[in-house]
Amino acid sequence: MSLSWPLSSVNSHSTVVNRKDEMIRRSADFPPSIWGDYFLNHSVDQTVLDKWAKRVNELKGSVKMMLRDAKGSDVHEMGLIDTLQLLGLTYHFDDEIEAAMRRIHDSYAEIVQQDDLHLVALCFRLLRQHGYNVPADIFNKFKTNYGSFDSNLSTNVKGLLSLYEASFFSMRGESILDEAVVFSREQLRATMPKLDSVLSKRVDHALELPLLKRVPRVEARDYISFYQESDDCNELILELAKLDFNLLQALQRTELSELSRWWKDLDLARKLHFAKDRMVEAYLWPLGVNAEPSYSRSRILTTKILAIVSMIDDIYDTYATFEELQPFTDVIQRWDMLGINRLPEYMKVAILGLFNCVKGIEEELALRGRSDRVHYLKEAVKSLSRAYFKESGWHNNGYSPGVEECLSVTSITSTHPLLITLFFLDLEAIATKQVFDWLLSEPKLVTNTGLICRIIDDLESYQFERKRDHVPSVVQFYAIEKGVSEEEACVKLRERVAIAWKDITQASLEPSPLPWSLTTLVANMSRVMEVYYLHGDGYTFPTEKTEKIVTSLLIDPVPI
Repeated sequence: MSLSWPLSSVNSHSTVVNRKDEMIRRSADFPPSIWGDYFLNHSVDQTVLDKWAKRVNELKGSVKMMLRDAKGSDVHEMGLIDTLQLLGLTYHFDDEIEAAMRRIHDSYAEIVQQDDLHLVALCFRLLRQHGYNVPADIFNKFKTNYGSFDSNLSTNVKGLLSLYEASFFSMRGESILDEAVVFSREQLRATMPKLDSVLSKRVDHALELPLLKRVPRVEARDYISFYQESDDCNELILELAKLDFNLLQALQRTELSELSRWWKDLDLARKLHFAKDRMVEAYLWPLGVNAEPSYSRSRILTTKILAIVSMIDDIYDTYATFEELQPFTDVIQRWDMLGINRLPEYMKVAILGLFNCVKGIEEELALRGRSDRVHYLKEAVKSLSRAYFKESGWHNNGYSPGVEECLSVTSITSTHPLLITLFFLDLEAIATKQVFDWLLSEPKLVTNTGLICRIIDDLESYQFERKRDHVPSVVQFYAIEKGVSEEEACVKLRERVAIAWKDITQASLEPSPLPWSLTTLVANMSRVMEVYYLHGDGYTFPTEKTEKIVTSLLIDPVPI
């Protein structure tokens, strides 16, 4: 028996928003989806996929031998682990890499005594990436007696690049890493014109956005190109990386095809014509959090809720009157159909789409004895709707909150707390009741993720939002509260993002209330924002930059 509410519970005219509504409503005039039905159908050549999978298994055996043979050679072992990490291959070698990182941690004091800047910086970064809280004062040895980094390092491009990447994995108070960022960035910029094209591209890539902030799946595609041009390229590892990328891409295309059929059947893009139709772009979020096969169901259910919530966001931000939003919010808070008949028809459509989607997730989780987790999903959606309503109240009443009050609410409306809860729902072994209770407590790791998302979003979109009678952004609230220009506010808010990243790093290191594997997923939420909003709002306006990401990850396979 289906547990979903039928669309027949809404009258026969409710499936399409009344375009002749007598009320004059705000409109953001969002561009339509650029993908249409492109991903609706997906066929695979199973013979080719089976051949690739067989070859991958053979190559995995060879790489395991490489990892075994690298023991005892610090620079070789760490370089191999870093390469596998950058190529997105570490999930094939979890046990081997975990054992290697323990050995490296045990030998840390001995390794960092060496004068090799590349080796020391790589060791520091890898350990912090894997959750080990190692001290940063090891870089003092690369300073002069005058307290500045040694200018003789300017010719050591490999070492400078390693120092640059390592220095972003910092915590508050680690001034030496702050100095390292400035020093290495300046030296790399100065030396770029003298580098060969391959190394110059690597440096330019890093200076655009450091590794700390890059989405692993996007980085894997980019790094395949860098790696095959490098002098130390191992042909077996390169072949494994290409085959693995294409196999995962085939799986993800299948997921997106399933989601496209679901989205087309739901028909919300037509029914809620005023809202953003961004199902494909929504899929980029969970794909960026983790692209591995074992997270397939997490990607699918996260995309479903995000695509619907994105439209509900536009109801709050753009289309609804404030008077309509109170009963709309009340229905979500009660999570039942009582009072739905008081809502306008377009709101009924949105509520039914949301409630039925959550019920479908509940039915799926019930098959594995996990339906109790839906409680946390509902609570996250309720929290989001309350925050949306509070934002709308600010706009309706002409109220200007302080920056901290603004961020406490808008870090929730960034949707990242909801997305983290969603992604964890299907993780049976490691996402325990204690983990979900921890999420409900609004921990700093989660709030900082939401803060980064909100600030980056507002920095890229506040000028557009101002044109559509939208609630003012944190940029404007900051400028009002501090009495500065919006340009100065942007500078200060970018500094706030940098501090949030330091706090995320600290929260990811031992001791942590979460397993390292989960803190990495949470941090990846912020990485998605950094990459997809790097040169503009790539979600609202998915043109050249976002289209390129979708094409490289989900359309064009890597040439074999």
